[in-house]
Amino acid sequence: MENCIKKSAPLKKLQNPSKIFPHPEHLSLEELVGQLFIFRWDAGNESATEELLQKFKPGGFILFGGERKTTSTWIQHFQQESSFPLFIASDMERGVGQQIRGGIEFPSQMTVSSTENPQYAFQMGYHTALQAKSLGVNLLFAPVADVNNNPENPIIKERSYGSDPHRVAQYCQSYIRGATQGKALSCAKHFPGHGDTTQDSHHTLPVIQKTLERLKLMELIPFQACIQAQVPMIMTAHILYPTLSDQVATLSSEILTQLLRKELGFQGLIVSDALTMKGLADYCSESEAILRAIRAGIDLILIPKNPEEAVLSLMRAVREKQISRNLLEVAVQRIFHFKQEFQIHETPPYLLEEEGQKISEEIAQKSILHEGTPWKSTKDDQFLCFLPSNQPELAGPFLKSMEGRATTYSSQLFKVSPALIPVIFSETRAYGTPVSSEKMWGDMARCIEASKRCIWFGYPSTKTSLPPSESMLRTFGTAKVSQLAIAKLLQKGG
Repeated sequence: MENCIKKSAPLKKLQNPSKIFPHPEHLSLEELVGQLFIFRWDAGNESATEELLQKFKPGGFILFGGERKTTSTWIQHFQQESSFPLFIASDMERGVGQQIRGGIEFPSQMTVSSTENPQYAFQMGYHTALQAKSLGVNLLFAPVADVNNNPENPIIKERSYGSDPHRVAQYCQSYIRGATQGKALSCAKHFPGHGDTTQDSHHTLPVIQKTLERLKLMELIPFQACIQAQVPMIMTAHILYPTLSDQVATLSSEILTQLLRKELGFQGLIVSDALTMKGLADYCSESEAILRAIRAGIDLILIPKNPEEAVLSLMRAVREKQISRNLLEVAVQRIFHFKQEFQIHETPPYLLEEEGQKISEEIAQKSILHEGTPWKSTKDDQFLCFLPSNQPELAGPFLKSMEGRATTYSSQLFKVSPALIPVIFSETRAYGTPVSSEKMWGDMARCIEASKRCIWFGYPSTKTSLPPSESMLRTFGTAKVSQLAIAKLLQKGG
């Protein structure tokens, strides 16, 4: 099946790779150190991004937000201004549309796995890679290889392919092979596993009390599969595993060099999770974290809070013999190898957009889950959307497609009715907030009790105050395509 995918135009080979990627020993210290960093690029703030490019010659940028045409234009400009081809990365777990307006947005990873068809993961990786590369984005921070084996986990949930490590492994492999065929780098995250924690490393340092033997039976299974699929990059977790190391995983040679490199045999790039996350930022100073990370085996440092101090402190550490230049050269040699192998400076046209959009819609339609008694709705039913407090726009596609039959919850206007069906949105995202007010939870419960029905977009909450519904429609995510799929079903009287 995977080899039956239509192929886009062949990529051009580099005419003289050595002119673009010299041996690291020929780089100045400034050029060498710069290649180890991926800085943050917020769409609309290109002047600051260009300043970082000119001052520090980084290895790349991670893009947040943007629009297709302007993003492509800016990437082309940055590549032309850079001494060496840049990694242009982005969090695209749900496709290009997750970050860039106008791109194809796929349903969540858990939604994909609920179809019971790993080929969809391959197609998702393939089309995401093709569209991303056409815009100039060459590094996908996906797939999430974490096992969702703790229902109280606040940050993984539907971002994972599920709670079965073998299923996660199978779908990750398919995604990676698709992305590789689409000529973009994929990145499995977050090693050695972020699934079994009740804390979010964006806010604090989680601690997982598991032995290596237990990790091998669960968390490490998907990462081993990713390595077998020749994933080019793995991202670390800002998590403490006391039985493995006395250092956070991102800073631990036992976890990164001994376990990942030597025992599991990974030969690709190791990238840190963002240094701005409090799981690491509160653990030690940024300059110290960078030194420890590189000594532990990190090749690429992601999003330092203070780019200038990060670069200068590392240069100073080399000059003062706190860290050897040779260690940096080994990392940069590996970075150059993968930049060249994936021809990251090429932007072939995306010729299969219609097919990619169709596949996204097909996944959304086939992933709708019916639980309980057969779903019944009539033209008199109305739909009330319950949303996270800081994401009032989240239900936009559903509200628009229901043509006046759906409204957003208001505590002042709420009235119980058997014909009023609750529609609950619970997207998992960094720094997001859940549906939080107690009154909202109470009204949601009364709405379910009255209608006996419920629709849930996203990972179901473990909050016990909600009564069970007799009939539920569910999809593991709030992607526009998933909202439209359920709206279409409701409009048919499903």
